[in-house]
Amino acid sequence: EFNRKWLVLLVPVGIGALFLLVWVIQLLWNGVLAVVFPAVPEIGYWQTWGLAILARLLFGRVFPHCTDSSRKPREAEDEDVRDPSPDEPQPAAGEIA
Repeated sequence: EFNRKWLVLLVPVGIGALFLLVWVIQLLWNGVLAVVFPAVPEIGYWQTWGLAILARLLFGRVFPHCTDSSRKPREAEDEDVRDPSPDEPQPAAGEIA
């Protein structure tokens, strides 16, 4: 059971973290890209929101280490990667399989 007190605390913290992340993206864009490439204009806060949403749509997850626990690990598709069964002959040491 999820405690309601934690929900009341986590929602504003999550929203605040999102706004802070967008602000950091704006600082990085204006501090790096606009300086290194003079043809790239500086962007405002709401343009940064659009950039963040576009990046999310194009590239998927913002934090790739956060995984969906319901997804199963990808099976090895290549036969060379799978473990040989005990009935198959094993290559000799130094011999290429």
